Amino acid sequence: METVREMYRLFAERDDGGLRRLFDPGVEWVQMEGFPGGGRYVGADAIFGGAFAGLREDWEGWRAIVERYLDAGESVVALGFYEGTHRGTGRPMRAEFAHLVELGDGRIVRFVQYTDTFKQAEAAGLIREGRA
Repeated sequence: METVREMYRLFAERDDGGLRRLFDPGVEWVQMEGFPGGGRYVGADAIFGGAFAGLREDWEGWRAIVERYLDAGESVVALGFYEGTHRGTGRPMRAEFAHLVELGDGRIVRFVQYTDTFKQAEAAGLIREGRA
């Protein structure tokens, strides 16, 4: 549980070195298609270059706020919400999420995201408000 809490703290502080220390060398990171940087990434370099890069470039004040952690043995489920303002449109966004974080030998080996991608697409101006 503490490793996962530390991951969110380091992400908020943009401490890439600290995050790299928490990641297993073969860490798998899965973000939903339709989400900024959506796709499957393996290894820290791929995660920082693909999954995280767009969030940092395209969103102002991007945050992942965890409201609840659930212990699932070798995994932790984090429940919360994202918030931020899209730099290109100036539109704010808030979307609920569930993250499954799997651990091995005290390091993060796999992350899987579940979220409402419609909210991000709407804020980014990729779809009209309230319409798919």
